[in-house]
Amino acid sequence: MNIAILDGYTLNPGDNPWGELAAQGELIVFERTAPKRVVERGWLMHEAAENLQAFLAGRLRNRVN
Repeated sequence: MNIAILDGYTLNPGDNPWGELAAQGELIVFERTAPKRVVERGWLMHEAAENLQAFLAGRLRNRVN
């Protein structure tokens, strides 16, 4: 399974190891991800489709309302 952390700096500013998560599959950690790159980097994840779809739907709802 591919696992991508899109905002590694916020989730782990250096005091927590990624070892347990990395043991679950291939881990890629991005320190920061600009909003325009979320979709691009999201495709790196194995199980991202549902979460990414929900994220994008929420963003679209916010623009409409």
